[in-house]
Amino acid sequence: MRITPGTPGTYMLVRDGTLYAATTAGGMGVHVVDLSSLGEMAGSMGADSGGADGQTGPQITIETAEEVTGLEATGRQEVVAGIEGELYEIGWIDSGGEHHTDQMVLTDNPLAVEMGQAFAAMAAATNGEVEPRQAAIVERGLGILRYGQAFVVESLTDESRPASEFELPAEPTNIGDMMGAFGSAP
Repeated sequence: MRITPGTPGTYMLVRDGTLYAATTAGGMGVHVVDLSSLGEMAGSMGADSGGADGQTGPQITIETAEEVTGLEATGRQEVVAGIEGELYEIGWIDSGGEHHTDQMVLTDNPLAVEMGQAFAAMAAATNGEVEPRQAAIVERGLGILRYGQAFVVESLTDESRPASEFELPAEPTNIGDMMGAFGSAP
């Protein structure tokens, strides 16, 4: 799977269960970083689920859910990226015990379902587990089209892409090794 966020020259790949970030930004050539140790690093630093913002991977919001308390269809339909879905409300509890309710549009469209499974695989590759909201969606055989306004699918296609887009453009550097080198610098 390849995900291209809004940053030009940067993308992420999941290959063989490992998450990589590749960038050509900054004019310093191509860099590839193995991000699979991020979850382990967060745990060793005493964080519940990651960095200062509570994230270690492609999560839906800044807060990470500890538990999903409900996922209910509202009965309202919505079209996102030309795909029909249904509006759902999801209840969840964060690591501080605070209750939240968010809205999202889910669908049984096969491309959206496949994308959701790929996001869950990316989260598992990064964190060693799937965030509970992602798991609840995948368990129901649904795919996400919109989560509040924080995540909105703009387009989805089953068009074949060149195999070269899924190759690592350079040897990866392990982020744990990089952080260790920074920690041992004088």
